[in-house]
Amino acid sequence: MTLFIDLDGTILDVSKRIYYVYRDILKKKNEKYLSQKDYLRLKRGKIPIEKILGKTKAENTSFQFKRCWRKEIEKPHYLSLDRLHRKTKKILALFKKDHRIVMITLRNHPRNLIKQLKKQSIYTLFDEILLIPKESFVPKWKIKYKLIKKYGNYNKKSIIIGDTETDILAGKKLGIKTVAVTSGMTDKNILKKYKPDFIIKDLSELKRCIF
Repeated sequence: MTLFIDLDGTILDVSKRIYYVYRDILKKKNEKYLSQKDYLRLKRGKIPIEKILGKTKAENTSFQFKRCWRKEIEKPHYLSLDRLHRKTKKILALFKKDHRIVMITLRNHPRNLIKQLKKQSIYTLFDEILLIPKESFVPKWKIKYKLIKKYGNYNKKSIIIGDTETDILAGKKLGIKTVAVTSGMTDKNILKKYKPDFIIKDLSELKRCIF
């Protein structure tokens, strides 16, 4: 069986990184910013960045903010803030014994990604890594769908695991099982709306979705 697993939010806790990038961009522009708790609550609620910036009257920086975000979000010093979710390494090693594990991630800098995976000591746990085409403006779920379709090594028993609607929509289009984790960057109530086959707290509960 092939397991397609998302990285950011699913394997890695990226909450500190995305907050620090948000905060640092606004600090450099001498703008006010939200607390980490408030910012992450809005992000998990899928509130548009324009509205988030508006909370501190920084909405006029929206265009520049997005440009800076793309530039900063995958820089090594920010990536170093990411942490593995609990038991992740152990779970991946366990499932690798009997299943093919394919990471599918929307990252734009392969070199920084590989360095991060090696630093976290999980690089060798993946049989394949599928990356987003650089500078793609296609909806994210379609990108993942096309990447897996092109990869080809899947069937109805395959599973896609992720923390956003992107993974659920891609999985449904492919006709494979979908598993949503609530430990990432999407509120549980939002995930429910997309009707994944399973909703779990994190990868430590994945076993019950497979057997």
